[in-house]
Amino acid sequence: MLRRKNILLFAVLFQFFFYGCTSSDTRGIELQIFKGDTFSFSQVEKGKGTILFFLSPECPLSQSYTLYINQLAENTAYNEYQIFGVIPSTYYTKEQIEEYIAEYNIQIPLLLDPDYQLVKHLGATITPEVFLLNTDASIQYHGAIDNWYVKLGERRQVITEHYLNKVLEAHLNGTEIEMTETKPVGCLIE
Repeated sequence: MLRRKNILLFAVLFQFFFYGCTSSDTRGIELQIFKGDTFSFSQVEKGKGTILFFLSPECPLSQSYTLYINQLAENTAYNEYQIFGVIPSTYYTKEQIEEYIAEYNIQIPLLLDPDYQLVKHLGATITPEVFLLNTDASIQYHGAIDNWYVKLGERRQVITEHYLNKVLEAHLNGTEIEMTETKPVGCLIE
Protein backbone atom coordinates (compact mmCIF):
# COMPACT_ATOMS: atom_id res chain seq x y z
CA MET A 1 0.00 0.00 0.00
CA LEU A 2 2.79 2.41 0.93
CA ARG A 3 4.63 1.55 -2.28
CA ARG A 4 1.49 2.32 -4.34
CA LYS A 5 1.18 5.74 -2.62
CA ASN A 6 4.85 6.48 -3.30
CA ILE A 7 4.45 5.55 -6.97
CA LEU A 8 1.33 7.68 -7.21
CA LEU A 9 3.08 10.58 -5.48
CA PHE A 10 6.09 10.18 -7.79
CA ALA A 11 3.79 10.14 -10.85
CA VAL A 12 2.02 13.31 -9.71
CA LEU A 13 5.32 15.08 -8.99
CA PHE A 14 6.77 13.95 -12.31
CA GLN A 15 3.72 15.22 -14.18
CA PHE A 16 3.85 18.55 -12.32
CA PHE A 17 7.58 18.92 -12.95
CA PHE A 18 7.40 17.78 -16.58
CA TYR A 19 4.47 19.98 -17.51
CA GLY A 20 5.86 22.86 -15.45
CA CYS A 21 9.10 22.74 -17.47
CA THR A 22 7.41 22.33 -20.83
CA SER A 23 4.39 24.51 -20.19
CA SER A 24 3.21 26.94 -22.77
CA ASP A 25 4.49 29.81 -20.63
CA THR A 26 5.37 32.74 -22.86
CA ARG A 27 8.63 33.17 -20.98
CA GLY A 28 9.98 30.02 -22.63
CA ILE A 29 9.69 31.53 -26.12
CA GLU A 30 12.68 33.09 -27.85
CA LEU A 31 12.43 34.92 -31.20
CA GLN A 32 14.94 36.46 -33.56
CA ILE A 33 14.98 40.26 -33.71
CA PHE A 34 15.13 41.37 -37.34
CA LYS A 35 18.77 42.26 -37.99
CA GLY A 36 19.66 41.69 -34.36
CA ASP A 37 20.05 39.24 -31.54
CA THR A 38 17.27 37.16 -30.10
CA PHE A 39 14.64 38.25 -27.61
CA SER A 40 13.68 35.83 -24.88
CA PHE A 41 10.28 36.34 -23.37
CA SER A 42 11.87 35.60 -20.02
CA GLN A 43 12.81 39.30 -20.30
CA VAL A 44 9.17 40.45 -20.04
CA GLU A 45 9.72 41.00 -16.34
CA LYS A 46 11.78 44.09 -17.17
CA GLY A 47 9.97 47.39 -16.84
CA LYS A 48 6.20 47.76 -16.58
CA GLY A 49 5.18 45.34 -19.33
CA THR A 50 5.57 44.33 -22.96
CA ILE A 51 3.45 45.55 -25.87
CA LEU A 52 3.35 43.33 -28.96
CA PHE A 53 1.92 44.43 -32.30
CA PHE A 54 1.41 41.58 -34.77
CA LEU A 55 2.13 43.12 -38.17
CA SER A 56 2.28 42.17 -41.82
CA PRO A 57 4.28 44.24 -44.32
CA GLU A 58 1.54 43.72 -46.94
CA CYS A 59 -1.52 44.35 -44.78
CA PRO A 60 -2.95 47.83 -45.41
CA LEU A 61 -4.04 48.13 -41.77
CA SER A 62 -0.56 47.21 -40.52
CA GLN A 63 0.72 49.97 -42.77
CA SER A 64 -1.93 52.45 -41.58
CA TYR A 65 -1.18 51.91 -37.88
CA THR A 66 2.59 52.42 -38.13
CA LEU A 67 2.22 56.15 -37.37
CA TYR A 68 0.31 55.32 -34.16
CA ILE A 69 2.87 52.65 -33.21
CA ASN A 70 5.77 55.06 -33.77
CA GLN A 71 4.07 57.76 -31.71
CA LEU A 72 3.47 55.29 -28.89
CA ALA A 73 7.12 54.20 -28.96
CA GLU A 74 8.26 57.84 -28.81
CA ASN A 75 5.86 58.75 -25.98
CA THR A 76 7.99 59.09 -22.84
CA ALA A 77 5.05 58.02 -20.67
CA TYR A 78 5.63 54.50 -21.99
CA ASN A 79 9.43 54.38 -21.63
CA GLU A 80 9.11 51.59 -19.08
CA TYR A 81 7.37 49.31 -21.59
CA GLN A 82 9.12 47.07 -24.07
CA ILE A 83 7.44 47.56 -27.45
CA PHE A 84 7.86 45.13 -30.35
CA GLY A 85 6.33 44.37 -33.70
CA VAL A 86 5.95 40.69 -34.55
CA ILE A 87 6.11 39.44 -38.15
CA PRO A 88 4.40 36.01 -38.11
CA SER A 89 5.48 34.23 -41.30
CA THR A 90 8.29 32.86 -43.40
CA TYR A 91 6.63 34.39 -46.43
CA TYR A 92 8.34 37.79 -46.24
CA THR A 93 11.86 38.19 -47.51
CA LYS A 94 14.50 40.23 -45.75
CA GLU A 95 14.12 42.85 -48.50
CA GLN A 96 10.34 43.10 -48.04
CA ILE A 97 10.75 43.62 -44.30
CA GLU A 98 13.47 46.24 -44.90
CA GLU A 99 11.17 48.06 -47.36
CA TYR A 100 8.33 48.00 -44.81
CA ILE A 101 10.63 49.44 -42.13
CA ALA A 102 12.00 52.13 -44.46
CA GLU A 103 8.71 53.15 -46.09
CA TYR A 104 6.82 53.49 -42.80
CA ASN A 105 9.81 54.59 -40.69
CA ILE A 106 9.13 51.86 -38.13
CA GLN A 107 10.75 52.81 -34.83
CA ILE A 108 10.27 49.57 -32.89
CA PRO A 109 12.25 46.33 -33.13
CA LEU A 110 10.55 43.62 -35.17
CA LEU A 111 10.52 40.04 -33.93
CA LEU A 112 10.33 37.23 -36.47
CA ASP A 113 7.94 34.37 -35.71
CA PRO A 114 8.44 32.02 -38.69
CA ASP A 115 7.21 28.93 -36.82
CA TYR A 116 4.15 30.74 -35.43
CA GLN A 117 5.33 29.86 -31.93
CA LEU A 118 4.16 33.15 -30.40
CA VAL A 119 1.09 33.28 -32.65
CA LYS A 120 -0.06 29.88 -31.39
CA HIS A 121 0.77 30.58 -27.77
CA LEU A 122 -1.04 33.92 -27.60
CA GLY A 123 -3.80 32.99 -30.04
CA ALA A 124 -3.08 35.86 -32.44
CA THR A 125 -5.19 35.72 -35.61
CA ILE A 126 -5.06 39.17 -37.23
CA THR A 127 -2.58 41.83 -38.27
CA PRO A 128 -2.58 44.33 -36.69
CA GLU A 129 -3.47 42.78 -33.36
CA VAL A 130 -1.99 44.08 -30.11
CA PHE A 131 -1.16 42.27 -26.88
CA LEU A 132 -0.16 43.78 -23.55
CA LEU A 133 1.78 41.37 -21.36
CA ASN A 134 2.35 42.00 -17.69
CA THR A 135 5.77 41.40 -16.14
CA ASP A 136 4.73 37.82 -15.31
CA ALA A 137 3.93 37.28 -19.04
CA SER A 138 0.18 37.16 -18.42
CA ILE A 139 -2.01 38.74 -21.07
CA GLN A 140 -3.58 41.94 -19.77
CA TYR A 141 -5.22 42.94 -23.05
CA HIS A 142 -5.45 41.74 -26.62
CA GLY A 143 -7.35 42.87 -29.65
CA ALA A 144 -7.74 46.04 -31.67
CA ILE A 145 -5.73 49.21 -31.14
CA ASP A 146 -8.86 51.36 -31.48
CA ASN A 147 -12.11 51.37 -33.48
CA TRP A 148 -10.76 53.23 -36.51
CA TYR A 149 -11.52 50.29 -38.81
CA VAL A 150 -15.04 48.87 -38.89
CA LYS A 151 -13.89 46.06 -41.17
CA LEU A 152 -11.18 45.48 -43.73
CA GLY A 153 -11.49 48.30 -46.27
CA GLU A 154 -13.94 50.38 -44.20
CA ARG A 155 -12.81 52.90 -41.62
CA ARG A 156 -14.42 55.60 -39.53
CA GLN A 157 -13.77 59.27 -40.15
CA VAL A 158 -13.28 59.78 -36.42
CA ILE A 159 -11.91 57.27 -33.91
CA THR A 160 -14.33 57.12 -30.98
CA GLU A 161 -12.78 54.30 -28.91
CA HIS A 162 -9.06 54.27 -28.08
CA TYR A 163 -8.86 50.77 -26.60
CA LEU A 164 -5.10 50.45 -26.23
CA ASN A 165 -4.67 53.98 -24.87
CA LYS A 166 -7.26 53.30 -22.13
CA VAL A 167 -5.68 49.95 -21.28
CA LEU A 168 -2.18 51.42 -21.08
CA GLU A 169 -3.36 54.34 -18.95
CA ALA A 170 -4.98 51.95 -16.46
CA HIS A 171 -1.96 49.61 -16.49
CA LEU A 172 0.48 52.46 -16.03
CA ASN A 173 -1.52 53.82 -13.09
CA GLY A 174 -2.02 50.41 -11.52
CA THR A 175 -5.80 50.55 -11.79
CA GLU A 176 -8.10 47.81 -13.02
CA ILE A 177 -8.20 47.22 -16.76
CA GLU A 178 -11.88 47.20 -17.57
CA MET A 179 -11.67 45.92 -21.14
CA THR A 180 -9.26 43.02 -21.54
CA GLU A 181 -10.24 41.93 -25.05
CA THR A 182 -11.67 43.41 -28.24
CA LYS A 183 -12.15 41.94 -31.69
CA PRO A 184 -9.23 42.94 -33.95
CA VAL A 185 -9.90 44.00 -37.53
CA GLY A 186 -7.36 43.38 -40.28
CA CYS A 187 -5.66 40.72 -42.34
CA LEU A 188 -5.69 37.07 -41.29
CA ILE A 189 -2.39 35.62 -40.15
CA GLU A 190 -1.55 32.87 -42.62
